[in-house]
Amino acid sequence: METDAFDFALNVILSQPKEDNLPHPVGFHSYKFFPTEINYETHDKKLLAIMDAFEEWRHILEGVQHEIIVCINPKNL
Repeated sequence: METDAFDFALNVILSQPKEDNLPHPVGFHSYKFFPTEINYETHDKKLLAIMDAFEEWRHILEGVQHEIIVCINPKNL
């Protein structure tokens, strides 16, 4: 799962590795921040992206038997 948060929105890409060991996207989610969320600090927006992704794909991620790795863009942390 790759997450990123910007000034006004967040995005998340859900991927899984294939035979070539490269991540292949299986889902994309974006979310426009509410006016109060726009004022959040950058690190809070990035955490919100992770939380939102787990809520969005809970029905998929609950039953996985492999480790879930979350990647964030570390800029501005």
